[in-house]
Amino acid sequence: MVQPYLCPDPRFFGTDCDKNCSDACVNSRCELQETTLVCTDGCIDGKKGIYCQEDCLSTCSKCERYGIVCLQCREALSYGKKCDKRCPPNCKGGCAKETGICTTCASGFKGAKCETPCRPGCEVCPRYTDGCFTCLSDRYYGKDCRFPCPQNCLQCKKDTGDCSECVHGYSGKQCTEHVQKLDPNTILITCSVLGVVLFGGVLLFLHRLCTNRHQRRPETNPPTGSQNTSTMDVRARHGTLNHESRDYDVPHKYWEIHDTDLDTVTQSTASVQTGDMDGASNTMRYHPKPDIPKETM
Repeated sequence: MVQPYLCPDPRFFGTDCDKNCSDACVNSRCELQETTLVCTDGCIDGKKGIYCQEDCLSTCSKCERYGIVCLQCREALSYGKKCDKRCPPNCKGGCAKETGICTTCASGFKGAKCETPCRPGCEVCPRYTDGCFTCLSDRYYGKDCRFPCPQNCLQCKKDTGDCSECVHGYSGKQCTEHVQKLDPNTILITCSVLGVVLFGGVLLFLHRLCTNRHQRRPETNPPTGSQNTSTMDVRARHGTLNHESRDYDVPHKYWEIHDTDLDTVTQSTASVQTGDMDGASNTMRYHPKPDIPKETM
């Protein structure tokens, strides 16, 4: 009989090397030993037997090839020869397959299988010794976290017991000093009211500003009546009426005004009222300053 190992490819067997080895064999290699077909490199995970045709227990992901012992449990929280036992409830990260000893413990527990709770007030404690690493919710302090934080203290330091946060209205290392603090809701309401008042004040100021500007807007129509006539009379009186420039000279001395100016002003006023500005200009004339006799001592 021709042996399989004589086949050029060990994944085949038979007289003509035309038969495939089982896929349950590692690397799909097998050989015929006398009359028995054997996987030469072992079985893949979950299989067992000479030719790897048998399944491991459902709790095993890997088992002995010729026995019933599980080499690896299918679930991390199982242990035992057949992986038919559950790890202790307070284990974190599974447990050892043979002994069931926890990898680590959940917060608040200690011991090999995490069956012993930490002392009250302690959240994380040494697994096999006394003491405490972290106090429960920072509400206790001391080596073993056996002392509660002071009254009105929300959190305190583990070593000293000094408060790191006090309830509203208290301060100090032990939260014994009463202080008056504004409530956050009160601050919010106050700021909202001030904002509304300030905004309303700005709107009122802008409204009054626009109203005053509208009331003070100058009239576009020219002055009429006696005001216009009076202005032209003054200019005509001093002989400086000019239709183009409207410039005039105002006399500064009493002697610059003569008796004849009365007639001139009268004629000018009449001409202005009748619209004869040229006539008013012609009747105006300038009188030079008279000589004033010096007083004798």
